[in-house]
Amino acid sequence: MGTETQTTVLSPYAVLAREHRLIERALNVLGRICDEIRRTKKLDASAATQVIHFLRDFADGTHHLKEERVLFPAIDAKAFFPGCGLISEHELGRKRVRSMAEAVERSSRGDAEAAKVFMRYARSYINLLRAHIAKEDECLANVVAATFSGDERERLTQALEEMERREIGERAFERFAAIVEVLEARFGGGSSTDPNAEVSIQSRPETN
Repeated sequence: MGTETQTTVLSPYAVLAREHRLIERALNVLGRICDEIRRTKKLDASAATQVIHFLRDFADGTHHLKEERVLFPAIDAKAFFPGCGLISEHELGRKRVRSMAEAVERSSRGDAEAAKVFMRYARSYINLLRAHIAKEDECLANVVAATFSGDERERLTQALEEMERREIGERAFERFAAIVEVLEARFGGGSSTDPNAEVSIQSRPETN
């Protein structure tokens, strides 16, 4: 009797979920930076710039790019995909990150209010992205499993990896994980300790 060879079908959502966990670690660091602002009334521009680099080039420029260019169109081509506001949340997140970057620049020019502005937009971004990730983890994994066959999921995973190599370069996850690890060594892991961390800026004008 021959032995049956079992192969593991890679899940495209497993790739994205792994990235979610790294992004959540970066959000923890961002919350810790906000805690420090609250204590010291000062913005650590170097650390803030590193987090912004991670959010722009990994959370958005790698992770969201994979979703928008590969996964979402593939789902849409196979079945009805309501979107659940995911792409609009990506856009809102980009605005928040731009506002954080502008606050860092203002701080470097000596603007005493810039630290508070940074903290406000950072807290809003943290809340937005945590809810966004939870929404994807709750429903998108099931959509992928229900929509694609095993072979199709494997091809999708390959497409995600190929796009990352083409657009971002080899070992993107490892390179950006190293940035988070350096920041965690400085600020600690875990979520923010600020009991007032959840804020809303919906009533405030958005900086473009």
